[in-house]
Amino acid sequence: MKKLTVFGAFIDLIQCFVAACGITLLINFFGLTTEFLNVTEELSRNAIINEVRAIFFLLITITTLKYVYFLGIDRLLGEKQSDVDNMTPTGIGAIASEMEEVPCEADDKIADYNINISVIHEAGHAVMAYLKKLEYYSVYVAHTSAKITYVYKNLDLEDVKDQILISYAGAVAEELVLGEFHYGCIGSISDQESDFSKATGLIKAYIVMNDCTKSKSLLDSELSDEIIKLSNEFYQETKEILSSNKDALDTIIEALKKQRQLTQEEIERLLEKEKGGII
Repeated sequence: MKKLTVFGAFIDLIQCFVAACGITLLINFFGLTTEFLNVTEELSRNAIINEVRAIFFLLITITTLKYVYFLGIDRLLGEKQSDVDNMTPTGIGAIASEMEEVPCEADDKIADYNINISVIHEAGHAVMAYLKKLEYYSVYVAHTSAKITYVYKNLDLEDVKDQILISYAGAVAEELVLGEFHYGCIGSISDQESDFSKATGLIKAYIVMNDCTKSKSLLDSELSDEIIKLSNEFYQETKEILSSNKDALDTIIEALKKQRQLTQEEIERLLEKEKGGII
C-alpha cells in the first residue's frame, strides 16, 4: 500500500470523479437509470449531476475506508518491526528457546563440531593439570566458551615450566586425537587469550628467571632464538607426556562429553582408575 500524501490524495479524487462519470455514462447507456435511480429516460442536467455526485461520494467513501484499513495494517507491522529492532539479548534468547522445536541442522553441526574440539582440547589441559599436581582447578565446555580455571601460588622456575606444559596441552591433545590442532590454540578475539600467546609469555619469563644475566625487558628481538628453541622443546615434552597417558586423556574426553564440566575432585576420582597407566 502506497503512503498517503497530498498529491496522492488529489490523484485519488480525480480518479474517483472520472470513475463516477464513467459509471453514470454506462448506467444511462444500458438504460439502468430508470430501474435503479427512479428517474425518467430523458434526464435533466441536474439529474445527471446528482447521479455523478452520488457515485463520486460512494467511491470517495470506499477509497477512504481502504486507506484507513491499510494504514492500520502498516502501523501494526511497524510496531512489530520496532519490537524486533529493540529486542535485547535476553529477549532473543527467550524467543530462541521457544523455537527449539524447529531444528537448524547447519547450526547444530557447527555447534557439535566446535564442542567436540573443545572437549578434546580442555581434556588435554585437565590431564596435564592433574599430572603436574595443580592445587585447585576445574574444566568446563559450553556452546560459547570452554576453558580450564585454576588457582596457583607464586611461581618459581619449575612452576613456570609446568604452566607452559599445561598451556600447550590443549593443542597437543587435539593433535593426538584429531591429527591437527585448530586456530583457537594460536589466536582468538584477543591474541593474549590464546594458549600459544600465554606459553610464549611464560617462556620469556622462564628464560629470564633461569638466567639472571638476561635482559629483563623481555623483548622478542633479544630472546627470539631461545623462545623458539624452548617452545619446540616444551611442546615436544608435552606431547610425550600426554602420549604416555593417552588412556587418561581418553577417560577425561569421554567424561566431558557426558557432563561438560568436571571439578578437580571428579577428575582425580576418574583418573585414579587409570593409575596404573599414568606416569
